[in-house]
Amino acid sequence: MKKYLKQKRSDSTFEKFVEPIQSRNKYPYYHRRFRRVPTIDECEFNDAVCIYEAESQYRRDKMVDEQIVKILRNRKNECKFWEGPDAKVKCRKVSEDYDKAATNWFIKYGDIGANANVISAYMKQKHRLIWERRNPESIMRS
Repeated sequence: MKKYLKQKRSDSTFEKFVEPIQSRNKYPYYHRRFRRVPTIDECEFNDAVCIYEAESQYRRDKMVDEQIVKILRNRKNECKFWEGPDAKVKCRKVSEDYDKAATNWFIKYGDIGANANVISAYMKQKHRLIWERRNPESIMRS
């Protein structure tokens, strides 16, 4: 009998305290979400905290982009394995999505090394934009 009362009391405790908290937080995701911080071009020269936050944001963004490319690569490989000889036709959309994501990843992170930081990525972006401004005809062809 005591066991039943104890269980009944814990259920009412759950209803009093936990359910109101759950009803306030309707956020359906379980992974941690970080707020967006200023990018490196918005930081002052000697602002170490801002530079550190921009570096952390860059590393998180790079990890997310790598995982997206990895998932798309796995989808492409699974589709090719599953479809066999018809893979060129049936997996065209998946292959195009992967190729586009891999190209975009390489544009942003490629050729700057494994230990690159946010400043080197920013410089790569700056140099690419300068090159595109000087060579507009090469952009029109692609």
